[in-house]
Amino acid sequence: MKPTGRFYTFVVVAFMMYLFANQTQVAWLYVTSAFVAGVIPVAWLLNAGALRRLIAERQINDGDPFAPLHEADEVQIALRVRAAPRRP
Repeated sequence: MKPTGRFYTFVVVAFMMYLFANQTQVAWLYVTSAFVAGVIPVAWLLNAGALRRLIAERQINDGDPFAPLHEADEVQIALRVRAAPRRP
């Protein structure tokens, strides 16, 4: 698998944040740079290709997309995610 541009962006961001944290000794920069460094393998291994077979459907207020909404109205949102059938 070839690394994507997003992978390299996360590497640069993590490295820059670590350098800033090292110079300023700010604790939250260390934590954030460690978090970004942890996201790097996830961004590389679990890229958008892993989500290609998912289908998501959103339903707002019992399926009526043209129902008027006003301030302070209660809104119900349902999100259904399912795997698409495999093609032969």
